[in-house]
Amino acid sequence: MTNPLNDPEISRKMNYYSRLKKLAVHMKSNAVHPLDLEQAAHIACMEKTSFSRFFKKAVGINFLLFMQQWRISIAIAQMLESDCSLTYIAASVGFDNLNTFERTFKKLTGYTPSQYRKLRLAGRRVSPKTTDSEGYIKAFSQTVAA
Repeated sequence: MTNPLNDPEISRKMNYYSRLKKLAVHMKSNAVHPLDLEQAAHIACMEKTSFSRFFKKAVGINFLLFMQQWRISIAIAQMLESDCSLTYIAASVGFDNLNTFERTFKKLTGYTPSQYRKLRLAGRRVSPKTTDSEGYIKAFSQTVAA
């Protein structure tokens, strides 16, 4: 899973709109601080509902899914670069609850955080799961290439 801010298509769309460009700059410079829809709307100088509709139309995915992908991509980087506990990593990327982190992680990657870490640390390449247009897993067969 890649950071959605590093995805060339999403980045192009976010840089096209000055409101979203401000949001991207804020997210990159404040990666460890949680960001919710209301704060994002404030940064973009919009009302919450208007921002939500605008974001979905401009970027192509809803803000909640975008934030989940962003947080999980940061968590993956932390998991591979450190031996911090999953509880610590979950909290550091904005998840207040470990169960929510694990559920979101599995929904987006097809693996639990501990499975993913074990596979990557064992030197195995973790194959991405097939996802639908919203970014959710639709095929649950686990394929791990050696």
